[in-house]
Amino acid sequence: MSNIVLREKTEISENLIKNSERKFIVLSNEIVQKGLSEIECSVANASIIGDGLLNSRKPIKSLDDGELKEEIKQTLKFIVRDLGLKNWGGDDAVYDAMRFMELLKKYYSELSYKEVELAFELLNVGKLDEYLPKGSGNKVEKNHYQSFSVEYVCRVLNAFKEYRNKVWSKAYKLLPSETNQISEEEKQKTNDYFVNDLLDKFDEYKKDGVKPMFSSVSIYYNKLLERGFLDEELEISKEDRSAYYVEIMANGFKNDFYKRSISKDHNKGVKNTAIDFGSERKCMERKIVEFFKEAIELEIDLREEFGHKA
Repeated sequence: MSNIVLREKTEISENLIKNSERKFIVLSNEIVQKGLSEIECSVANASIIGDGLLNSRKPIKSLDDGELKEEIKQTLKFIVRDLGLKNWGGDDAVYDAMRFMELLKKYYSELSYKEVELAFELLNVGKLDEYLPKGSGNKVEKNHYQSFSVEYVCRVLNAFKEYRNKVWSKAYKLLPSETNQISEEEKQKTNDYFVNDLLDKFDEYKKDGVKPMFSSVSIYYNKLLERGFLDEELEISKEDRSAYYVEIMANGFKNDFYKRSISKDHNKGVKNTAIDFGSERKCMERKIVEFFKEAIELEIDLREEFGHKA
């Protein structure tokens, strides 16, 4: 790799971390959390990365061709299946995958691959209708006509970008004006808040053995990751998927259509973006609790490790 390319990738990584830090702070604000719906929170969270998290959470421009090909290989067939394309495969599938990758790199490189998956998920449940072109009779143009064409993909991703921008605009407007400009001191306060909250959860777990509730689990996960307490790779298990499935089925705020869709894909073992996203969260929760147990057994003083005394 040339020095120029290496320097460009380093600059991209540094900017990504800065942008994610700001987004973490915005979404961790209580007023913002209450003002956004669960789906809006999912859209916002899909663009937030942390050191060591899955490639699917990183912007496409930060992935090399091998990493992007792997993401596409793992998920494109499921995206196409969910869309209902009946005769997709063979040479058409190879060509579509190649063109899909080219489009993402050239025109949608600021999106994470998680956002790309989420775009088609939201399309299928009608959440992008407001942002899609309208045809005759003001009918939403969402028919793919059995073709995963360039025009169709761009239509979906453009609609998602418009929706995502609206979500972030709403989040920033919800943020109190006096905190809109985030200082280094405010960043440190936010970091201290999450570290102290993590340590409090550890102390409570050590005391009563009850599994903690994590409102922003990826933030806590990254705090432990930064200290070397957790491995970088997330290995999502069947138990993680089952735990998220049970949580969804018990959620009184989810409509029946959404639950039926989740239940169908879960029971058939079909890939589903919403299940993947929730299972990733459950995996992080499980990893944190497993570390808590290990830390208790080894009598690790977490407050001393973090430099935060009680």
